[in-house]
Amino acid sequence: MLRLGTNEPDSHLTLEVVLHARNSASNAYIIEAFAEYTQEIGVQASLDKRLYAGGLCFLPIEADLTSMAELSRFSFLRTARPIPRMREIAPIERSTPSTFAPAQLPSDDPVDPDLRIAVFDGGLAPGTLLAKWTTSVEPPGVSAAVPGQLDHGHDVTSALLFGSLVPGEAAPTPYGVVDHFRVLDDKAGSDPFELYDVLGRIQNVLSERRYEFFNLSLGPASPVEDDEVHPWTAMLDEHLSDGHALATLAVGNTGSSADPAETRIQIPGDAV
Repeated sequence: MLRLGTNEPDSHLTLEVVLHARNSASNAYIIEAFAEYTQEIGVQASLDKRLYAGGLCFLPIEADLTSMAELSRFSFLRTARPIPRMREIAPIERSTPSTFAPAQLPSDDPVDPDLRIAVFDGGLAPGTLLAKWTTSVEPPGVSAAVPGQLDHGHDVTSALLFGSLVPGEAAPTPYGVVDHFRVLDDKAGSDPFELYDVLGRIQNVLSERRYEFFNLSLGPASPVEDDEVHPWTAMLDEHLSDGHALATLAVGNTGSSADPAETRIQIPGDAV
């Protein structure tokens, strides 16, 4: 199925392709054939960014409308569709200024220093007040941090460590340590393949370390569709299917849109 979003023959398309191919030696011929075929018809396939999950292979491509008609003949092609952008991280807004003094942070170490929780977000600023209960990690390939993303990363991590703070009361001692992986950078909004870079960083961490708990407060700006399989949902389902981990996902919707289809909960809120 092709869902291209345009009928203009000269349009330059940036798309996500889904192939029926597993990450196995027995399925390697499918990827090799796809690479050869896309080169023949003038489609630029970013094979180095491909991701596998749920028996499918997801990868971004660049093409025009004519070459997409040729690509539709590839027998292992499941679908091609526009790549969604990452959701914008908006600052917390208040209807009235806060009059509460900052909460007093605890002086104790975590209750269980061996309990590690992974957070994938915008990072923590150097010298953060949360350093006693966190470890900041910057995955390979991530570029410069953005102040607004660092603020979001701080807020998410603080909420996980301390929960809801009561004005005038000290924050409780955290149960464990947060390993905060900065997966967002200054390419947000300018790199059409940003979604693949971010998801690749998350997948690499979850594949290498068996975290029992992890949190995502980010994702694609795309509503859940009943008949579509998306890499974010497929990847999370694969990591969570054996029951070894519990994930918390903060997702929203494009509620300000007039299109009812855009007001549905966003990916990966359909992870099971």
